[in-house]
Amino acid sequence: MDGQEVEQEPLLTVKEVTQKLGISKQAIYQRLNADLSGFKVMVDGKIMLRASILDEFKGKQVDGTINSELTAALQQTIDLLKSQLLALNSQLEVKDIQIEQLNKHILEMDERLREAHVLIRDTQPPALPAPRDEPQPEESEAKKMPFWKRRKK
Repeated sequence: MDGQEVEQEPLLTVKEVTQKLGISKQAIYQRLNADLSGFKVMVDGKIMLRASILDEFKGKQVDGTINSELTAALQQTIDLLKSQLLALNSQLEVKDIQIEQLNKHILEMDERLREAHVLIRDTQPPALPAPRDEPQPEESEAKKMPFWKRRKK
């Protein structure tokens, strides 16, 4: 067997495969490096892929129930998240209303407090005059002296 008999399967470029499968080049290169390296053929320094790779990708996409189950699970998760988002948004609206009411109440209480301060200020009797500096009685000479000099004679 020579090389020509082995290579009877048609070859496709990566671009052709991406167009036929509707997937990105990165997805193909990742799979080639992982589990599909047997489909890769180098021709004149260019990567070519055996046409049977189309069956490998399509088989996993169409025939596999994994994708449909995964899609259904993802859709359920998306629906759940959407409903949670709606509930949280409605709760947020309620909290916004509560905050607005509390702010109004605080402003009303602040105004009442100001009015009370004015009322207290206006009803207080005038302040007593400041005490005058009256001369303090002189301390006795004995207290001014240190205790060791205070001997009684």
